[in-house]
Amino acid sequence: MRVVALVLGILGAVFGFFGALLAEGVGGLGSAFGVANAHLIMGLGFLAFAAAIVGLIGAILAMSAPRAAWIMLLIASVLVVIAISAFATPAALLFLVAMVFAILEDRRRRQAGTGSKQSL
Repeated sequence: MRVVALVLGILGAVFGFFGALLAEGVGGLGSAFGVANAHLIMGLGFLAFAAAIVGLIGAILAMSAPRAAWIMLLIASVLVVIAISAFATPAALLFLVAMVFAILEDRRRRQAGTGSKQSL
């Protein structure tokens, strides 16, 4: 389950980066053509980049710290949807599915008694 969370989280980050690039492109075109508030779209694109980075870190942590991983994947999913809504659908879904697998791994470790002593 850890590997599935890792792979899906990485794919989510790739889609998140792609969506952020699309938002940056739309914002840049809007600025070039003098559209009002185009700078807001560019700012949200930067937020989407940050969310994709958080998701990527969460995916990497799925291998060693599933609790921290699913929390970071949840944060990344919410942030990417807030930032670039329509462009974020694939990334958000992949982050959420990766989060479910990280939760399952966390529960499996806790039941087996091998969970790390992480605190939130």
